[in-house]
Amino acid sequence: MVELKRCSKCLLPQTYPDIVFDGQGVCHKCKEHDEKYGNKDYKKCEKELCSIFDWARGQEKPYDCVVPFSGGKDSSYTLYVCRKIYGLKVLAVNFINGLQTYEAIINMKRITEKLDVAFTSYGPSPETLRRLYQAFLMKTGQFCFPCDMGIWRTVHNAAEQYDAPLIVSGFSAQIESRGKKIYSYSNKLFQAVAEGVISKREMRDFLEETAWQKLWRRLKRGRLTRYRRQISLPDYMEWDDNVIKNTITNELGWEKRKDGSSDHIDCALAPLKNYLVVQKWGFGEKTTKYAAMVRAGQLGRSEALKKAETEEDPAVAGDVEKYCAMLKISKSDLLAARGKTHLDKL
Repeated sequence: MVELKRCSKCLLPQTYPDIVFDGQGVCHKCKEHDEKYGNKDYKKCEKELCSIFDWARGQEKPYDCVVPFSGGKDSSYTLYVCRKIYGLKVLAVNFINGLQTYEAIINMKRITEKLDVAFTSYGPSPETLRRLYQAFLMKTGQFCFPCDMGIWRTVHNAAEQYDAPLIVSGFSAQIESRGKKIYSYSNKLFQAVAEGVISKREMRDFLEETAWQKLWRRLKRGRLTRYRRQISLPDYMEWDDNVIKNTITNELGWEKRKDGSSDHIDCALAPLKNYLVVQKWGFGEKTTKYAAMVRAGQLGRSEALKKAETEEDPAVAGDVEKYCAMLKISKSDLLAARGKTHLDKL
């Protein structure tokens, strides 16, 4: 096996889309990180965050904020920070994606009770979701788009229904971002794949608001300016993976997967997702995440490389039959999906 060339500073491999190495073997993602986060003043960011939370409280609504909540690591910590640290009145919102794990369900129940937060959930029919996952897998080589878009549509619908002034997510662009060529979505992509699979009415559960729809919504409230903000909590505080896991485990009784994994424990098809990425690019989400953690000073490069190589199995062994059965596809369908892309539909 030919050994991949990797960044000398983090560990991104040469198969990362459009990667550029300098004379010292340092990749362009490391340089981008240093420019954006190298001198970030988190004390200043904390003051900005407090100001945003004060503004939300000042709106005097039933809930200060809405938090997308899956029972996974980052959303659990976001809920903890908003409720326990800052004392906000929080509405936790869950999108029922049809792929929830036992651990995710237990975590959602336990954590909402411990933090004493309101909880609501919504999801399309299981068959609607299965058809979408199948269609997206066969046409783009990935099946996650309906879930991600469904989450945000559900969260925004809940924020509108309960008149919440703020949406707070736990997505860390610094740690979790993979790059547009690996994963990105849009209304155009969704409609191109979902047309003929579900009805236009059913698509409303997934599509983002257009500019005209946003304007119409505001006009119905008698205003032109926005009346709700959306932020990512990791933009305002250091997002340390080890601190997060220790906090939610000790404070909230959060449970990881039975296999010991703490990433994407809220999705039963997470191993298949990683398999498809590894097959297509030669590396998976563990590599991009651990490379980002190296850049952020949360993990040493040698340890990160060892963890990625250990955890990113290029095969899914005996589980293939189980995953194919869940999506009602054959093994040959799965193999064919590896060569598909979403980029021509964005």
